[in-house]
Parts: sequence; C-alpha cells; structure tokens
Amino acid sequence: MKRKWIILIVVAVVCTASYLYLHVRKSRDFEPQIKRKLAELVKKASNGLYNLDMENVEIDITNFSVTAENVLLTPDSLRAIELDKLKQLPDNIYTISLKNLSIRGLSPLDLIQGNNIDINHIVLDSADVKVFHKTSASNNKDTGNLYSKIVPAKKSWRIEDLLLQNMHLTIQNADKKNKLSVFKNLSASFTDIRIDSTTQNDTTRFLFARDAVIFLKGYSFRTNDKLYNFSVDSVAIKPQQDSLSAFNIRLKPLGTKDEFSKKLPYLKDRYDLLVKKISIKNTHWWNLLAGDGLYGNEMKIQGGHLEVYEDLRLPKGPNRKEGTYPSQLLMKLSLPISFPKITINGFEVTYAEFNPASGKSGSVTFTDVEGEIYHFSNMPELIAHSPVIKVNTRSRLMNAGLLKADFTFDMHRADKGDFTANATLGNMDGKVANPTAEALGLFTIKNGAVDKLDASITGSNTKAEGTIMFVYHDLEIEFLRKNGEGDIKDRGLLSFLANNLVLKKSNPSGNNETRIKHIVTDNADGGRTFFNIIWKTIGDGMLVTAKGKYTLDRLLHPWHR
Repeated sequence: MKRKWIILIVVAVVCTASYLYLHVRKSRDFEPQIKRKLAELVKKASNGLYNLDMENVEIDITNFSVTAENVLLTPDSLRAIELDKLKQLPDNIYTISLKNLSIRGLSPLDLIQGNNIDINHIVLDSADVKVFHKTSASNNKDTGNLYSKIVPAKKSWRIEDLLLQNMHLTIQNADKKNKLSVFKNLSASFTDIRIDSTTQNDTTRFLFARDAVIFLKGYSFRTNDKLYNFSVDSVAIKPQQDSLSAFNIRLKPLGTKDEFSKKLPYLKDRYDLLVKKISIKNTHWWNLLAGDGLYGNEMKIQGGHLEVYEDLRLPKGPNRKEGTYPSQLLMKLSLPISFPKITINGFEVTYAEFNPASGKSGSVTFTDVEGEIYHFSNMPELIAHSPVIKVNTRSRLMNAGLLKADFTFDMHRADKGDFTANATLGNMDGKVANPTAEALGLFTIKNGAVDKLDASITGSNTKAEGTIMFVYHDLEIEFLRKNGEGDIKDRGLLSFLANNLVLKKSNPSGNNETRIKHIVTDNADGGRTFFNIIWKTIGDGMLVTAKGKYTLDRLLHPWHR
C-alpha cells in the first residue's frame, strides 16, 4: 500500500512539474521551430517568392495557443525576376505588415510533426497590405495548386474560422499608370476552411473556405474639382458567389446650393445623389478594387434619390455644355463599366431650377421610380456588339400622374449626343404642379386637369425635335409678378386676357380633332443639359397646344430661355 502511494505521489509530481514547465517556458523551446516551420510553409506555397519574418512568438502549450507580433511578409526581388523570366510571376505582389497574429486550438507539436492540423480560431489584427498589380497576360501561370504546395500527401488542415480586422489596403496598379487605390477599415472573415484532397478542386469554396465575406467600411474621397465628396458607408463582398453589395453610396455637394453656386464662374449642374443599396451578381470584385473595371451580369439599385439643380442667376459661360449628356458622361469615365442589365426600384428623381424672375426655386419631382437599363457599357468592344443603351422607367410625376418614359442612347454616336425619348403621362390634377409653375413660370393653375400627355423626341448636341400631344380640359390660370419687396402678386388684367383671349380651355375642344404639335428646340450653342432640353421641348409643346389665336410669348418666360 505504501509503495502505491509513493507511485501516485511521483506521478503527481511529474505531471505538476510537466505542467509548470510547459506553462512557464511556453515558447522558449518551440519558438525557433515554429518560426522555421511557418517560414518554410510560406516559401513553399509561394514558389520561393515570399519571405516570412516574425519579431516575437509566444506559445502557450497548455492552452493550445500561438501569438505572434510584428509579422512581416515581403517579396524576394531576385526570385521575382526569376519567376518573371519563367513566366510564372503572379499579377499581384504583396507586402504585408501585421501587428498581431493569434492562433487558438493549435498544438505546436501538431504544426511541426502532425499529419492533420485542426485549428479553432485565427485572428489577424491591424494588417497593412500593399499590393503591386501588373497584368502579365502572356505568362504561363504555375499550374500547381496551393494544396499540394502547403500540405504533403495524406495530410490536411482545418480552420474553424479566420478573421482579419482593421486592415489597411493599398493597391498600386501598374496597368493604370501606377494609380493608387487606398481602402481603410477593411475586414474579412473565412469560415470552415478545409485544406485537403477533397477540397483542393472545390469551386464552391473561396481559398478553401466554405463561406467568406470581405467587408469595407467608411470609404470616401473628395472629387478632383473639389465640389463633391463621394462616400460609401459599407461594402460587403462574397467571393465564392462573386457578389457585391454596397450601402449608402453618396455623391454630396460641398456646401448649400447658394454656397455651391458661389464657387462656379458659369452655369453648371449641381448633383446630389444617394443610393441606399447596390447589389451586383457575378462581379469581378478584385478588378474593381484595383481600378480595372466594374463588371457584372446584373446590378440592382434599391432606394435613394437624385437631384439635378441649376442656378439660373449664373451666366452661360464660354464653355459649352456639349459632352454632358448621360451617354457622353459614361464614355468619359476612366473606369471601364459593363452590365447587360440594371434594375432600379424605390428611387426618386428631382430636376430643380432657381428662377431670378421669381426669386424662388421650382422643381419637377418623379417619385416611385422603377425601371431597367439594358446594355450599359462604355467598353468599345461591347459597344460594337450592342451599341444602343435602352432605359425603361415608370414613376409618378409630382407624386400624382403615372409617367412611363423610355430612352435610347446610340453609343456609336455618343460624341454627337444622339438619343430618343418617349414619354406617356396619365391623368392628373393640374393644380399639383403649382409650386413649380409659380416659381419657374410666375403663374398658377386655378383649374384644369391633364387627361393624357404623349411625347416623342429625337435629339443630339445641337437640337431636339418632338411630337407632343397634350390632352387636357377646363384650363384656367392666373399670372403672377414679383413686386419691389420681393412678394408675389397676381396680375388680374393679364390673367383675364389670357383666359378669355389667349388660352384654349381644352384639347380637343368641341368636335375638333386633338391638336398635336411638332416642336424644335435649338441647342446650337450647346448651352442646354440633357434634362433641360427635354423639359423645354415638352413644355413648349404643352404651351403651343394651349395657346389660341393670340399670343403672350413674353409671359411664357421659363420655356423661352
């Protein structure tokens, strides 16, 4: 019995001593081997391109954890030259500086000697990643897969989850004159990573992970003209699905409308854009980060608004607006873009002007905008195959009349600005347009209803021609003027003359046929924007339809600018 107690005491002492030894010494015995093993893995996996260095490694054998500080991954420049000659140099060369690396659930002996590595968690914190991108289309890439390089035959690795947080990513694109793209607050998570013979060719996984998400938060920059700030709240990329979602994309003018106008020497559109969510399927997300292009099978735009504003107090400058149509702005983008289809839902569009004659701003608003855009691209090779961008929209004008508008843009003739526009407006009460009519036209609609409006327009940089059918009844208006104190007053006599001598109360009237007008809007000086030339062509058609035998053209100020 006494001998049995002695044996138990010896075993207990040995176990306690072993625990204390392993707990206290930790990495002293294993640190060199761990460093060497990890460096060998990196060297082998990269075909000798990269070197791995770690300043300090702490190993807690009793808790199965490994932590490393100041980890540095650098390319071997001499080996890069050799691989380039062998046509095996990758398109992307990385330099990575990592503040902290934490691994839980890893036994150092398993890493050094074991066949199967099973890790619970890996956390990479505060990584500074620099990528040098240069496309080498002629290179014959190394066909050996990552699995065979890292893991010898009949061995496997499993990682429950891997988290990258607080990453700073800089991409230098040699294909774009060394253009820099900088992304802060980047993070990524990889779940159920399995590196073995069963997953080496599994195309449903991304870098051997069953599920992966790359997350970017708080991306913003100021435009080159210093007039706008562009920002994106967050971007989520799912690489294994080639999908991308972006939230709260904003092009925000700097300053109020008056402050913005003071920065401009001449008349220029002011844009205020918010898109709540964009979803893209089958996108080449890495090309987007590198600035190589934005591609996908389909883009969905959900929610948001666009306001286009013109301050007519500003003079028309010597610079023509020619080149500002949607098709021309698309062709001016340095970023290649291609989407066979774009769908829009829950959007709102406003076209606004400040009228010095009234001292007020007036706007035309389109709510509940939905639609589709087809063959949206600025890439010459795709334009050659599908040269016409088609835009089909449905909305409510002034949150009332149902409006259907279709546009086409001939991208072969984008420099000429060639486009077509066809619009149909259903019935609506004319009085809903009074806030706009009073500010932009100095008149108010006392009575009247729109039964139908059809417009068919073709245009270019220099002019627009349209056929306008404006069907209405019981029209009665009141003209206004601004007095010396800036107040708006009615013009009783002119209103009486207009309603009794100038305007036709209905179209058609009596047994007469419906009046249809052909309108030509001149733009030889290139002074009109795309929105303005359509607005004027339709507005002129409505006014000419409503005029009778006599005219009061000078009262029709807003459309005769």
